[in-house]
Amino acid sequence: MELMERIRLLQEYGMMDETAFEDILTIIKLFKEEYGIELTEKNAGIMITHMSSAFHRNVTGEEIDAMDAGIVEEIKQVPEYAKAGQILVSIVSGIKNNLSKKEMEYFLVHICNLLANTN
Repeated sequence: MELMERIRLLQEYGMMDETAFEDILTIIKLFKEEYGIELTEKNAGIMITHMSSAFHRNVTGEEIDAMDAGIVEEIKQVPEYAKAGQILVSIVSGIKNNLSKKEMEYFLVHICNLLANTN
């Protein structure tokens, strides 16, 4: 499966409205143009699904459970954390959806994993 196939399936199954779709495309473009990282099904499929789910939770009002504090502290220690934080700031400023602190923590984990696997 290609990444765009995943995105189309998320749309088809009602997990992504038009705003979320636009935000996901913005995120893909941001990674490529600003950070030189091409998002693919292999390196970002799970991250894109989580991001789409986060945007869907904005629509439904559902809240995600907070990430375990120990995991948050571990993530802060990884070498990719600072760059992931910069990328997250770029994402938040470039998308229309709002993200809660809890959602941003999960995004950071995904971004750190992506960065660790592309270095």
